Amino acid sequence: MSRVSADIDVQLAAAGQTPVPLRARLSYAPTDPLAVRAEFFHGTVRLACWHFDRQTLTEGLHRPAGGGDAFFRPVTTAAHGRTVRMELHGRNTHGPAKAVFLADAPSLDRFLERTRALVPPGTEDVDVDALLDALLAG
Repeated sequence: MSRVSADIDVQLAAAGQTPVPLRARLSYAPTDPLAVRAEFFHGTVRLACWHFDRQTLTEGLHRPAGGGDAFFRPVTTAAHGRTVRMELHGRNTHGPAKAVFLADAPSLDRFLERTRALVPPGTEDVDVDALLDALLAG
């Protein structure tokens, strides 16, 4: 089966700090049709990896969306134009952590359009039995 992937430029945003340019590698596979995987890199070093809902990311292009550990909302800035603010929560060795990225909205939209061409919304098929087997296997 085909996969969709794209490398896009993002900015790691921290309050009161100059944004740090990074690269995000987004990937989508029909075997996990509801999820988008995002890996964040500084040079060749992988900093983090998150999985989030494709539909929520799509909604985040147009209005605030999300819940749990991933929130998205459209933002327009003079420096970066149309972007999507991606607020991602997780844990690291020091406890709870949060990262805020600004991603180019047109690049995200092109990536998501390619995922929709591969698996149109509403046609996602998830093998719940296989998912439960994988979860219970540890």
